[in-house]
Amino acid sequence: MKKLEMDASKTSNDLVRFFLLRLSLINLNLLKKKKKLPFLSSGYLVSVDAYMNLQLASTQEFIDGKLAGDLGEVLIRCNNVLYVRGAPDEAGGGGGAS
Repeated sequence: MKKLEMDASKTSNDLVRFFLLRLSLINLNLLKKKKKLPFLSSGYLVSVDAYMNLQLASTQEFIDGKLAGDLGEVLIRCNNVLYVRGAPDEAGGGGGAS
């Protein structure tokens, strides 16, 4: 996967746009009964707006590393996103914006 070049002119929105139309992993910052849960969504990033709300297609949800279900198309509100990274390649090359 192509590496993202980091420089002072890049905004966080530019960094997220790097993942558009790529399979991405989104770690969600969600609480349940005041306890953080390790939620992870995997899907194709379709769009991102100025507030960094994310639209994903073909989304799957993982809890504690186990597939919890297929969600289809979803909108993730910006304040629920902990981090975004590229999904590992089939060949095991790994993805990301490093």
